[in-house]
Amino acid sequence: HGLKQHVQTVIVRLRAATAGRLLLFYLALRQILSMIGLHSLGGHPQTVRPLLAPMAEAAAESRHGLLPAAEYRALQSMRDGTLDQCAALGITPLAWSPLAGGRLATGEGVRPELLAVLDRLAEREGVTRAAVAVAFVLAHPTRPVAIVGTQQPTRLAELAAATSVRLDRRDVYDLVVASDGVPLP
Repeated sequence: HGLKQHVQTVIVRLRAATAGRLLLFYLALRQILSMIGLHSLGGHPQTVRPLLAPMAEAAAESRHGLLPAAEYRALQSMRDGTLDQCAALGITPLAWSPLAGGRLATGEGVRPELLAVLDRLAEREGVTRAAVAVAFVLAHPTRPVAIVGTQQPTRLAELAAATSVRLDRRDVYDLVVASDGVPLP
């Protein structure tokens, strides 16, 4: 077992530990370190990905049980520092299969809560649920390029409507929470 596994084991044993409390502790620690001039300690690549992210995951799992593997993997790049690193280095990320192999368009194997949010936003924006899913990807500050698998002109035109969709912070929050099934801290 490596450091990640040990940290997860310790966090699972702490009943008061929640993802929110761990993140607040981390932010307070970063502020204190910054005030005394230690800016390079506890940065994202050094701390969040290998240590803090597993702690937050363990806290969530201790309260809500194991995360479904497919959902965990689908959102991993949002949490593992990949997009943060892209932002820091000015790299445009490529979002492969933003429709989860078509499942977000068809609804097959997708959380009903997520489908409800996608459908609500699609109705509001006058587009399809697939266009809202692609708009969610495009809304990220790193301005990802969405790589879709379809070659059908009608579907491509349908997905092009994603560029006209306007998602605010609340919309993005609702989509992430519906996808995770757990409120964000």
